[in-house]
Amino acid sequence: MLWIIDRFEGSIAVIEREDGLTLDLPREWLPRQAAEGAVVRLSATRAGESSTVEFQLDPEATARRRAELERLRDAIPKAPDGDIAL
Repeated sequence: MLWIIDRFEGSIAVIEREDGLTLDLPREWLPRQAAEGAVVRLSATRAGESSTVEFQLDPEATARRRAELERLRDAIPKAPDGDIAL
């Protein structure tokens, strides 16, 4: 499952799925090099009565996402130069 690191609020990380669902979790659960905008992959395993959740950075997905955001930003029409009369 892919999540995007939306922001850090002190010791809390806010991550978001593509469908808009957000999750607040301790920042220490994420890899140390995790940064805002990075994509992390969540994996969970169960062994008997215990479960383990792991977050791993996905550098390829992060690069694709950043390239797409840059493409969208560049597609926004530019404002005209000079004074604008209202």
